[in-house]
Amino acid sequence: PNDTPEFKGTFNGQNHSITNRYVSSETNPYNNSIAGVRSYYTVGFFGSTSSAVIKNLIIKGNVVTKENQYCGTIGFLVGSASNTNFELIQSDVNMEIGYNISTDLEIGGVVGRGSGSVFNKIKVTGTINTLKGQGGIASSQIGKCGGVCGSASSVNECEVDMTIHINTQGSGSTQYIGGCCGSATVTDAIFTGILEVHDSW
Repeated sequence: PNDTPEFKGTFNGQNHSITNRYVSSETNPYNNSIAGVRSYYTVGFFGSTSSAVIKNLIIKGNVVTKENQYCGTIGFLVGSASNTNFELIQSDVNMEIGYNISTDLEIGGVVGRGSGSVFNKIKVTGTINTLKGQGGIASSQIGKCGGVCGSASSVNECEVDMTIHINTQGSGSTQYIGGCCGSATVTDAIFTGILEVHDSW
């Protein structure tokens, strides 16, 4: 569950499938703070991981967040992964993302934010659709978004077949949006989908 401390162990799915998984910011928030001002939601099957290993897993389902919630990092498998290794993961996900956040939102079909994390042999299918954020022109931006992850240290041998539709608004910060990753060192990547970005600023 996402309301418990971060996962730090090894999760070996042994090539089993987790199906019909529904991940929602309303039912499974992992709360953090932004500048001591507000709580934000780290949303995922695992809310947060650190120095963990997750491998040999197939996961299928949906992710939904609401437009009036402060979501920070959103991933189907893990919301925020620090120094975590992912290997032989298949994700089939439909993500409908509403948000209200100040410029730092990270979204991925496997992991939202992957600080220092490494991905090997990853396949992702499905959709990512973000709704326009609320809270004013300057407070509703996508920070980083990708089919595999918003950010990571490296991604190797990934295949992404997704429709990614991004609605964002705001100014004053760089946004990184890609078919595979928003920001990472990527090798041997294949993206065979649709990537559309609409900025209303």
